[in-house]
Order: sequence, then structure tokens, then C-alpha cells
Amino acid sequence: MEALLAWAIGEGAVVRKLAVSPDNAREFVATEDVVPGDTLIEVPQALLLHAAVALEDGEYGGAFRALQEELGPKSDQRYLLCLLLLLERAKGAASKWRHYIDVLPREYDDPFWWTEDESRLVSCTRVARAVAAYLPGLETVCSWAARLEELRREASPSGGPGTLALYDSGWALSAAGARWARSTVWSRAFSVHRLSCAAPAVALVPVLDMIDHSPDAEVVWHTGPDGSGPFQFVPLMRTPAGRPPANNYGCKTNDELLLAYGFLMPGNPADHLHVAVGAAAGARGAAPTA
Repeated sequence: MEALLAWAIGEGAVVRKLAVSPDNAREFVATEDVVPGDTLIEVPQALLLHAAVALEDGEYGGAFRALQEELGPKSDQRYLLCLLLLLERAKGAASKWRHYIDVLPREYDDPFWWTEDESRLVSCTRVARAVAAYLPGLETVCSWAARLEELRREASPSGGPGTLALYDSGWALSAAGARWARSTVWSRAFSVHRLSCAAPAVALVPVLDMIDHSPDAEVVWHTGPDGSGPFQFVPLMRTPAGRPPANNYGCKTNDELLLAYGFLMPGNPADHLHVAVGAAAGARGAAPTA
């Protein structure tokens, strides 16, 4: 994370009152008391990854624009961001975001990475139904990635394979690649209401996405009144020196936290029980059976 921090600061990011924890290399701690209203992190918009960035890529920008035009109203920023993330990982050392991608997990703990035995533990639950409903989305990422590569080849004078196809024997075009990109985007992306080049947007925000969730945290993040400023992270509560700052992912049940982020919170106050009520066949007022 030190390399990520050095890269971001070198690119114009500002990090105040925070340092990498001596006990956990993937965690920030406050170097002094943080008071409500302190702007702890500012990330220039040029460091954010979102769908509009893909449209300007030197190799695949034209293919991204063609794909977006083909998809029309079916285009989804989150899936396009998955493709961009796969492309930047495939670029390796040539990627502007290589230091960020280097610190991203290579595997996740959400249910889409579980073994069959692990998945059976939640059979006949809302989680199991959500996992089943997710699979078509994974196929969408795969098919869009394949189409993106086709469009790039069609526009290329040589017609040869591009960065996505060449990386790691085609991993970036595989189901494994799609699963990694999907879990990364769903667990780390922010909804940004205003950007200078795109509004609203779903974006990956380097550095800031290393801050963990607390349901008690009161924070705001914004890009200024007109959307032209850096992405700023502002806690609205005190954090003592030596303690990690917290973000707030929203009021989410443990089902939602598990599906999107791969963790649970004991005693989660957002948890609730779903009860389906139906009338027994033949009961008074029940609909007749065929």
C-alpha cells in the first residue's frame, strides 16, 4: 500500500492525518485526532476509473464506443467498468493504474467464489437465489468482453489479437476474469453524482476504497458543488489518533454485505426477516386451484 500511496500523491492526491498502519499493511490509521469536517483524502478525478475513461483508451477506445452504441439502452456502467478494469490489469506495467491494481485482491470472499460444499450451506436461502440470479450477469461480462475484442480487431489494420486476448492466455476474456472484475467493481466502486466529464458515474477510487465499513460512521464524499473538484472524503465524526478511519457503505443487511463484500456483521441492526404469507388451498378467500 505504500507504493499505492506514493503513486497517488505523486499524481496529485492529498492524504491528511493518515498513515499506513504498522500492524496491517492494508489499513490506514489516524496520525492525529480527526475532527468532524476534516477532509482526509482528495483524489484527482484523473485517477478515477469509470466508463468514460474507457472511451478514451488508445487501443480500445474506439471499440468501447462502438460497443456502447451497439448496446444502446442496455449499456451498463458497472459492466463497462469491469471491462476497463480487465484491460488495465492486462496492460501490466504499462497501465497508469498499475500500482492500484497491484493492491487489489486476486480472490474474494463473496459467495461467487465459494466451493460447491460451501454453497450448499446456504441452499434454499435468499443468498442462494441471489447467487443464481447473478450468473447471467457474469455471462454478460464475458460476452461483452468477447465483443469488445472483436470490435477492436475489426478496426485494427493488422486484425491481430489485442491486449485483452494476449494477457495470460486469454484470462481477461474468461469467466474467471469476469468473476474477478465483477467482485472488484461491486465491492469497491462508488456512485459519484457529479464528475467534470461524466455525471453520474460508477467509479473506482484508488486509496479511498481501502477504508473499511462501519454502520456507525458518518461521512460524506463529493467532488465539489459543480462536480469539477477532486473526489473528497470527509468524516463527520471524530477518529482518535491511532485508530483507523471508517467509511459507511450504507444501511445493508448481512445478506447484502455478504453478497457484495464477502463479510458479515454480528448484531447487524439493519438485518430483518422476510416472511412470505399465503393462504392455504381451500381456505376462505383463497384463489381456486386449477
